[in-house]
Amino acid sequence: MKKYMITLMALPVCAAAFSQQFIVSSGDLGENFEHAFYAKSFGCTGNNISPQIGWASAPAKTKAFAITMFDGDARAGRGFWHWGAYNIPADSAGLATNAGDPLSGLMPGGAVQLQNDGGSLGYIGPCPPHGERHLYRITVYALKKPVKIPKGATMAQAAEIFKKNSFAEAAITSRAQRPPESK
Repeated sequence: MKKYMITLMALPVCAAAFSQQFIVSSGDLGENFEHAFYAKSFGCTGNNISPQIGWASAPAKTKAFAITMFDGDARAGRGFWHWGAYNIPADSAGLATNAGDPLSGLMPGGAVQLQNDGGSLGYIGPCPPHGERHLYRITVYALKKPVKIPKGATMAQAAEIFKKNSFAEAAITSRAQRPPESK
């Protein structure tokens, strides 16, 4: 009888080990950013197009999503926030290429884009200093509820609000290095 009970008690633990995890992917990004996704400012000549980002296996009770893109190597390790959007509808499975352009109309209805550390609304692509290779982390948060970001909040403050109000987060990374021929 004890052997039978031990077996039954072990089943939920085994089943939990096989549960799916929240994941993020991109059909546009690989190990390194392509030129089109680089900034078109700060001496870089990219097209400032935000990459396609997809996600799967979010917690069942997710009410909205948020996304951030952060370069922790920038500004002597203080970092630079390249992108932030929140209250992306819960039935969304990702963002299309160039959704980070507020004028593109590609961001799902109800989603709100934040001001990046370059001072513009929406996405600003990578543009690391000459000779430096930076790592960019794109994080998607599965939110417990749609959130409110106070007017004037920084991207760092918004990211903290996302963390505190999420069931889960998942991320992907990609690197960028300015081509030698750029100014």
